[in-house]
Amino acid sequence: MLFIYFELNYLKLKNNIIFMRFKVTLQKKGKEFDEVVIANNKYDAIKVALKNNPDSEAINSDWTFKL
Repeated sequence: MLFIYFELNYLKLKNNIIFMRFKVTLQKKGKEFDEVVIANNKYDAIKVALKNNPDSEAINSDWTFKL
């Protein structure tokens, strides 16, 4: 996971693409959980989260920051 973060930062510097951190709320079998992903916008964040959790349903996506 750490390698992906550094790779995305390299791409950001190289192509001037802005990547942000999003918290995507997902629901699976009646239970809600959050996943933090790095994406360009909230719609891409939902796509990435659903790719990682194909059996889930996306409820919400909000910009977040690292504590």
